[in-house]
Amino acid sequence: MFHKLTLTLLISACCFAACQKSGKTPPPVPTASLSIVMRHQGSTSVIDSAMFYIAPISLYSAPSYGFTYAMPGFKSGNRTIGTFTGLLSDSVYIYGRAYDNSLHTHIDGGRHYRISAPSSDTIYLDMADTTGTYPIFVIVQ
Repeated sequence: MFHKLTLTLLISACCFAACQKSGKTPPPVPTASLSIVMRHQGSTSVIDSAMFYIAPISLYSAPSYGFTYAMPGFKSGNRTIGTFTGLLSDSVYIYGRAYDNSLHTHIDGGRHYRISAPSSDTIYLDMADTTGTYPIFVIVQ
């Protein structure tokens, strides 16, 4: 692992130095945006206190420590949505949690997803009833 990281850093430094010597700027890294719509019992109606999380697939399942991105959900029309921008291509696990006011219950859900940059996608995150207890999340940056 250490050798791979060292080699990657060395190659990156050489590429950066070559661009600096020639006066050229490196090409921009393509990024993606992802909108996630929360859906509970087939309905996308507004859900209170929604939070969305994205983690690298190496963590594989949620809830877990080490979510890379977190965002509160917001009302957009008659649905709860979270929009992430500046994402790089990667396989990720998307996790959401919230409180459904109409049913007076805590809900959560998750799914795997492949982000392909450049793109702008909208996906649905199906939620299920939970006990209302959640782990402490650590955001890794």
